Amino acid sequence: MIPPIYSHTLIRNGEPLTKLIFKNILPFVDKCLVTISERSDDDTLASLQDLQSVYRDKMVIDTENTQIPAQLTQVRQKMLDATPKDTWVLFLDDDDYWSVEQLKEMKNLLKRNEDVDGYSLNPYQVIDKTRYDHSWRNKYFLKWFKNQDGIHYKGAWPRDLVYKGDELLYWRKNPRVPRLLTRYFHLSYIKRWSFRREPWAKEYAMAVGRIAPYPKELQKELTKIFKYVKQ
Repeated sequence: MIPPIYSHTLIRNGEPLTKLIFKNILPFVDKCLVTISERSDDDTLASLQDLQSVYRDKMVIDTENTQIPAQLTQVRQKMLDATPKDTWVLFLDDDDYWSVEQLKEMKNLLKRNEDVDGYSLNPYQVIDKTRYDHSWRNKYFLKWFKNQDGIHYKGAWPRDLVYKGDELLYWRKNPRVPRLLTRYFHLSYIKRWSFRREPWAKEYAMAVGRIAPYPKELQKELTKIFKYVKQ
C-alpha cells in the first residue's frame, strides 16, 4: 500500500506553464498545496482556479505577501505543517514538469516502502525544442521526502534546505537520500518570468553550459511541453 502523496509549490507568474505543470500531477497526488504570490500579475491565479474547479478535493490554493524573499522559507514550512506525518512530499517547483510515465515510475518505487528519508533526482534542463543543458547531468535535487518527525526547512529562501533534525537531506552527505535514474524536466530557461531575473537575484542567474540533443524517446513529451511555449 502506498502512503499519501502531497505536492508543495510556490508560484508567482507561472504562465504559460501553469496548467502544463499541474495537469499530470493532480490525478497522481492526494493533495496539491499551492501558494501563489499576491504580486502575481499574469493569469496564473485564473489557471490555478480552473484546475481547482475540476479537482476541488485535491487542490488547495493559498496566497502569500512576504516582504522579502527570504521569508518564503516560512511559507514552505507552513505547507509542510499542513501535511500529515507519514506522507510523501513532492517538492514541485513551478517549472518542474513530470510526465505520466515518470510519475508511474515514482509510484511503483514508493509502493516498495524503502527505508529511506527521501530521493534525489536529476532533471533534463530544457533549453529549447531540440537541446538541453547536458552540464546538469550531475546535479541532483531532493524532490521527494517523507514528512516525519523532525522534518523542517532551514535557511533563507531560495537557499532553504530540508532537514530531519540536524541531518541535511542531501544525497552527498546522507545515505538515506539515494539518487534515482528517473528524471523530470526543468523548464527554468523557457519561463517568461523567473526570480533569477530580479535585481536582487543576480547571484542566482544560470548560464547555459554544454548543450546536447535530447534522446529520441523524449520527443513525445517535448512536443507536449512546447505546445504551451512559443519559441
